[in-house]
Amino acid sequence: MICRIGETRKIVEPCSIVIFGASGDLTARKLIPAFYHLFMAKALPSPFQIIGFARREKTDDQWRDELHTALQQFSRTKPVDEAVWTEFAKNLSYCQGDFRRLRITESLKLNSLL
Repeated sequence: MICRIGETRKIVEPCSIVIFGASGDLTARKLIPAFYHLFMAKALPSPFQIIGFARREKTDDQWRDELHTALQQFSRTKPVDEAVWTEFAKNLSYCQGDFRRLRITESLKLNSLL
């Protein structure tokens, strides 16, 4: 996949995106809808993962359910395409932790994408 930035072209490589404070309003209203639309437009690399990091305790499935509900409300395209959401949601995971704690990166679920 090729991404156009300015006048140069760059290869879009597999990546991990970490959202700190992922249980907050910005994630639900803006970030996840934006990533969902990029995924729908096939503008995200393959593979990719989005890891939500926050202090609140919840499971991956609980976080995905919250984001799905928010997406239904805040998506610029409605209704949400459930098939696209299902594929997109496979790339979402949640990690509970305290940002103030040292070595937080050890608790992040960074999977090998290669």
